[in-house]
Amino acid sequence: MKKLKQKTAALFLLLSLLLTLAPVSLPADNIALAVDLGSVVTEIAGNLEAMAADLQAMETASLQPQYGSNGQFLAPIDAPDPSAIPISSRADLAKIGADSAYPLNGSYKLTADIDLSGAEWAPIGDGTAGNRIFTGTFDGQGHVISNLTITGNNHHQYNGLFGAIESAIVKNIGLRNTRIDVSSYNSSSYAGGICGYADASSSVTISNCYNMGNVSSYDAVSYAGGICGYVFGSDSITISDCYNLTLTAKTVF
Repeated sequence: MKKLKQKTAALFLLLSLLLTLAPVSLPADNIALAVDLGSVVTEIAGNLEAMAADLQAMETASLQPQYGSNGQFLAPIDAPDPSAIPISSRADLAKIGADSAYPLNGSYKLTADIDLSGAEWAPIGDGTAGNRIFTGTFDGQGHVISNLTITGNNHHQYNGLFGAIESAIVKNIGLRNTRIDVSSYNSSSYAGGICGYADASSSVTISNCYNMGNVSSYDAVSYAGGICGYVFGSDSITISDCYNLTLTAKTVF
C-alpha cells in the first residue's frame, strides 16, 4: 500500500508539472503538440482515478474486522503468554487487584467469553488508595466481555473495564452492550470502554480492541471516549487496531 501511495503522489506531481508547462495559446503549427499534451494529461488523470479507487478499496479492506473466533477483530490474535494467569469468569476478573494472587501488575489472559449482566462492574484499578492503577498485561485472546454496566451511583472517578492504567498492555479484547453512564456523578470523572484514564508518561499499549455501547460523563472537567476516556500525556502511548460501534461517547454539561 505504501508503494501505491508513493506512485499516486508521483503521478499527481507529474500532472501538476505538465499543467504548469502547458502554454495558454499555441501557434497553428504547434496544435499537434497541444493535442499530444492533452492526451498525456487525460491518460494520467485516468490512471490517477483508477489508482485512487484501488487505494481506497485496499484501505477499506484493511479496516474490515475479520479475525478472532467471532470475526470482529481487526488484527490476528497472537499466542498468549504461557505464564499468564487464566481468567474465565466474572469472579476471576473481579479478583484482579482485589486478591493478592491477582496483582495489578500481573499478566492475564481470557480463556472464555464473560457476561457481566447483573451487578454493576467495579473497574479494575479504580484509582482508589487500595486499588490504584493497573500496570500489568491483559490479553483477551479474541474473547468478548458483554453487558458491562457502570453508573455514577457507585462513585468511581475512573470508569471502564479498567479504571486507570499505566505501563500496561491491553489487547485482543472485545466489549459488547457496554453501558457506562456516570453523568449523575457530580464531580470530575473519566469514562471509556477499555479504560477511563491512561497515564502515557510511561508506556501504554491498547491494541486490537473494540467497544460496542454507550459512554457518558458529567461536566466540563470530565471526559468520555469509546476506547479510552482520557490520555494524560502522549509520550509513550500506542492505540492501534481499535474501533467503536453504536457508540455514544459524550460529556454532559
